[in-house]
Amino acid sequence: MDTDEFVDAYDSFLVETADRIYAARRAFLREHFESYVADTYYYVPDDSYYCWPVHSAGSFEGFTDLTAVETDVTAALASSGFDLLGVGAGRVVCSVPDAVESDIVVKFGRCGMGETYGAGRRNNLTERTISSSTTDVPVVPCRYCDPLGRYALYPTADPVDERDLSTAERADLKAAVERELTGFRTSELDDIDNLARLDGDLRIVDYAAFDTVPKPLGVPDHVDTVALLSAVDARRRRGEKLDIAKPGELVTPDL
Repeated sequence: MDTDEFVDAYDSFLVETADRIYAARRAFLREHFESYVADTYYYVPDDSYYCWPVHSAGSFEGFTDLTAVETDVTAALASSGFDLLGVGAGRVVCSVPDAVESDIVVKFGRCGMGETYGAGRRNNLTERTISSSTTDVPVVPCRYCDPLGRYALYPTADPVDERDLSTAERADLKAAVERELTGFRTSELDDIDNLARLDGDLRIVDYAAFDTVPKPLGVPDHVDTVALLSAVDARRRRGEKLDIAKPGELVTPDL
């Protein structure tokens, strides 16, 4: 079964699964994330925009690990032969049943913690654009991406052993990336988990980390917009809410 045949046969199942994963984390973030109301900044370059749970200064339950409902969804996936391979801030990666197709993996997009941060569907779409626009970028190519980024398919690649990775090979990879992917966060290449070998060649397996991606103003869909606006208005009336004067500048609102 080739990729096109696989998509024809499993698209509805994968879309439904992707929506369940997305909805599970979105519900988790709505319940536990209060930074938007507490800090009321939705100006992206400000660190307060990245929405951490109250009393947390870093990683947290549901960041790279699965939320409880996501765990249930992946367990159901495993019963159908789609075994969990890994979890990142933005995506859940599963194998495909060997009886169906042994040469691909599927990445499901998780709900992001901000407009761009940890936004798995955006990551899938970014990688699809990169891998389909050039053959000069040393990445594991995206074979198919759902039009909304809900899931994406990639060839199975082999993990990299740090002991088998030479300094010269890593330097060559970084140079190729800097030449072809302007704005890519090359520090991502320091993480061995972001690298893989495809037919023996060193490739990037996670290549959606850009510092230059436009960061839109707005409220991510996991935020309860009604509650947010109510809290923002209350803080503005009390003179506690900073507004945007121009890019890079927050000012006291002129009420």
